[in-house]
Amino acid sequence: MILIFTPCHGRRDLASKTFASIEVHVPRPWTHLVVDDFSPPMDSRWFGRQTGPVADGAKRAMVHAKNLGLKLTEPPNLGATLGFAWEQALKLDAEALLCVESDVLLRPGIVEAFREAQTLHRGLAGAVAPLYVKVRGYEITSFGGFPGSRMSLPIGAKIGGWKQSVPLIDSLPWAHLACLWVPRATLERDIHPDPEFRLYFQDHDLCNQIRRAGLEIIVTDRAVAEHDKAGPSTGLLWGSEGSKVEAEAHNQLLRKWKP
Repeated sequence: MILIFTPCHGRRDLASKTFASIEVHVPRPWTHLVVDDFSPPMDSRWFGRQTGPVADGAKRAMVHAKNLGLKLTEPPNLGATLGFAWEQALKLDAEALLCVESDVLLRPGIVEAFREAQTLHRGLAGAVAPLYVKVRGYEITSFGGFPGSRMSLPIGAKIGGWKQSVPLIDSLPWAHLACLWVPRATLERDIHPDPEFRLYFQDHDLCNQIRRAGLEIIVTDRAVAEHDKAGPSTGLLWGSEGSKVEAEAHNQLLRKWKP
């Protein structure tokens, strides 16, 4: 069983497409945990209506962050909600926690590619990330979110433009939570999403913890996801202050992981 985690911050128009891609491309059984945070009331009601069975072996559960019993100072708190999903994956004895944010569309074979890369990496894969492309695009925009070249492939390389009998796999210093496969063995380590990282740099902090545990963050060319850069807007909460909040989070990351 796979526990899928999707944090939502409005934009149900995008989220509905994400949900549909999960239903098509994630093999059952799975539980899709949707955590709503600061969505407008109309979007929040729509998320609530998605709760229930999806198909045999698949179901969706929606929880609002304010009802989790977490000590949320002010939304969003991705560290706390991801921590809740982390715990649920362990309780359900899930094979993996699959993070899929509400501005991501999965492409065919992505879960199979994650599993394959995890096996080939001989137990050292603490998390597995995909190649990202634009919506309906075919050129690489990043390697798991990392903007530099990996696997001897440049940014802009066309998917399918190289032929390889075995998957190309490379290590990353960090990967986005936009789409990330976290195996059960990682969930069982002394690794915990930090609620102090409310949104920005939660992924960097988590990847630092994974690497500190002696594991690697890897990317495989067999896994592809579309990332809509016009995704859920933090402007709903912070308005023009978003860049200031991001800068403060970056300083927080530097303080926690100073050399």
